[in-house]
Amino acid sequence: MNARKLFLGFFVLACAGCSSILEALLASDLSVYIHEPSGYYQTSAVITVGGSVYVKSNLCEYVYLSVEPGGYDNSEYLPGGSWSISAHLTEGLNTVTVYAEGTNGDTGFPASATFYLDSMKPAITFSGSYINKKFYTDQDIVFSGSVYESNKIKVCGYECSSGEWGHFVFTSGTYNWNVTLTNIQYNRSYIFEVIAEDAAGWQKTTNFTFFVTNTNT
Repeated sequence: MNARKLFLGFFVLACAGCSSILEALLASDLSVYIHEPSGYYQTSAVITVGGSVYVKSNLCEYVYLSVEPGGYDNSEYLPGGSWSISAHLTEGLNTVTVYAEGTNGDTGFPASATFYLDSMKPAITFSGSYINKKFYTDQDIVFSGSVYESNKIKVCGYECSSGEWGHFVFTSGTYNWNVTLTNIQYNRSYIFEVIAEDAAGWQKTTNFTFFVTNTNT
């Protein structure tokens, strides 16, 4: 019995500060989550980022949002568990960081996501001279050129009845393309078209009509 009383007395003494320690541990269990998926945006520099906050021991009072490299900051009073805040993006890659603050001042664990603002369409260039758009041959005709800042490209002729999408993933730089049109016939006009599409969904289309003849006139 004495041993049992001694053990219980030691346990009570040892746990005299347990409640404050437990409160501190629970108070730090404040996490914010971003539900709005990361992705590419074309034109709007202002997007709405939304998510939720997980709180165990204290109410979440504010949600703070920051955007880099633009240096934009915003906050929202949050009596509930979900949030939605506008974020101002700058051209290129943006890192959005969100953290919540509880009623006891604890900021918990932040969350971050990346958003890419792309307001520019890809650029298409042609190599060689196609000024007169007339060819005096029945041989295969080769077109070539480049596409800047695009991750998809389609090149086609014969009113776009030929040609397939090719996927080339890069964020900047130039992709060189070429296509050979076969079975070209005399005295006929054709349409040649190049389509480029970037990750944000921007498309750029360039096409022209050319004529194939067997007389140099």
